[in-house]
Amino acid sequence: MARTGFKDYKTRPIPTDDADGSERVVLVCGPEGSPNFCFGLYRVDEPHGCLEFVQSDWDYPGLASRLGWGPGTEPEDVDAHLAEAYDWLVAHDGEEFELEVTTDGEQDGRA
Repeated sequence: MARTGFKDYKTRPIPTDDADGSERVVLVCGPEGSPNFCFGLYRVDEPHGCLEFVQSDWDYPGLASRLGWGPGTEPEDVDAHLAEAYDWLVAHDGEEFELEVTTDGEQDGRA
């Protein structure tokens, strides 16, 4: 499916061993020697296994929204939306979040 606008992004499920529950994760900017425009999500209790690695700017809004971000206003263009999500992720580098995970793959992050 071609991405035609900033609301077309999809989120991927976080793998979990629990049927339903939550995962405590930490957001890391530029993990494991990657460029600083990349982000990784790690389980707090397993810091060496990356749950999700985000490299594409198209994935910034999906990751940021799962962790609690919401755009302040309707952006005028896609680039502004992506930049706002990126800035939010950078500002929250190193923070821990609680992701609620259910068996159907739905999750919702809260700091």
